[in-house]
Amino acid sequence: MSEESEETGTPVGNLEAMVEQLNEAAVKGEGMKSLTDKEIADYLRNEAPYIVEKIYRALKKDAGPIDSSIITPPPLPMKLMTRALSLGVGVIVLNWSGGSDEGHLHIDLRNEDGKRIYYGSTVEGMEDFRIEIEEWGYDTIDYNGAGDGSSYGDVIRYNLKEGTVSTETWWTEEIYGGEKSDTMETC
Repeated sequence: MSEESEETGTPVGNLEAMVEQLNEAAVKGEGMKSLTDKEIADYLRNEAPYIVEKIYRALKKDAGPIDSSIITPPPLPMKLMTRALSLGVGVIVLNWSGGSDEGHLHIDLRNEDGKRIYYGSTVEGMEDFRIEIEEWGYDTIDYNGAGDGSSYGDVIRYNLKEGTVSTETWWTEEIYGGEKSDTMETC
């Protein structure tokens, strides 16, 4: 009788044989459908459109100002997180933008339901908190905004409810739509 895996109860001898069969099948290409480049591209375009742009930029060197967020989000100080939660803030978004040699920061606060808390909020202390977050952002992250005049930016989202932080990048670029010709008339 063969030993059993503690996690699955599957006989270990059979598991090793199964792994070996899978590896042999993979080497021979049996039981695997070979994907065409078009199928892969269509899938990526539908499921992860941002990755297509990153692949394009990686293959075409110097195709744009940036290809991914290079910001490492700093840890949110406990005093800011505690204050945010006491004010009903569930998400803190730092929207950095640049492109003309100057970095700008716009703070977007959202409540626990994900709805935007607008400037001029009637909640006492909300505007002071927004200013405190902005000062912390400028003091913590060096974002000089250098560039050729084309707008770009990075977004940092602190989701207090889920305990996560995410980064995202954006940029603008000139895209020409194709030339149309017609006969020229004179008057």
